[in-house]
Amino acid sequence: ASEVVEDGVTGRVVPTETGALADGLVDVLADRPRREAMGRAAAERARSRFGVDRLVEDHAMLYRRLLGR
Repeated sequence: ASEVVEDGVTGRVVPTETGALADGLVDVLADRPRREAMGRAAAERARSRFGVDRLVEDHAMLYRRLLGR
């Protein structure tokens, strides 16, 4: 879900190889400041891309386009 997670910025993207998820979790858990920064960045990304204001504006834009305005 690249529209949600940017590796190292808003979370971690790990390969599907055995142990990769565990390694990714250990990496994030070992660095509290980085983990907290990624959490803040993820929350901001969620608000800006998927919040109610964005949803309303996207729907209004779609309706205007469909109505030819």
